[in-house]
Amino acid sequence: MGSECKRQNTWRQTSDVDRLLELQLGVYDTELTEEGKELLSWEEEEKSMKLQQVHRDIVLDVPPDFQGEDFILLGSTPRCKVQGLALKYPTEAPPLPSSAGTSSYMAFDISDHISSSGPVPARSLHILTTQGHPEFTTSIVELIMGVRSEMGVIQGELLEEGKERAPKPHDGLKVGAVMLSMLGYEEAKDESGTH
Repeated sequence: MGSECKRQNTWRQTSDVDRLLELQLGVYDTELTEEGKELLSWEEEEKSMKLQQVHRDIVLDVPPDFQGEDFILLGSTPRCKVQGLALKYPTEAPPLPSSAGTSSYMAFDISDHISSSGPVPARSLHILTTQGHPEFTTSIVELIMGVRSEMGVIQGELLEEGKERAPKPHDGLKVGAVMLSMLGYEEAKDESGTH
């Protein structure tokens, strides 16, 4: 997308303290920007998004504009400045949500009784990325840590921190629902606007 992604290769030659500053394992709070809260449909009082992290690669900066549209920074952590990006469609009228009564026309066949209830902020997005993994559960992260520990890649304080963070509550399902709404699948709301 025009920015630079760096692998944190230097951490293997440094102390465990330095490793902790570069690698993220387990659930981290991403402080959301105001635009991030709006686009992800976070409540005003919710300041952060909690996602499972398993990475040592980082995006250094928000990429330059794409065909005249600016990328939007969704949030940051102290260890990773760019924790998520979004790019809106270059039009005032994003694709409309589906008016179909079922999801059977899509790859995501979750339920036949849920229908669209109108546009949500994520429907205006053309691109949505997160550094964290909304699709990862605690058991997936623990399995990855176990394999990488056996390989000698993750050890010491770093492994212990990952073991402490992995079981923490996270927003993976909530972010997954936002991603589905971006694709046109939304949970039905009643007349009051609640689910």
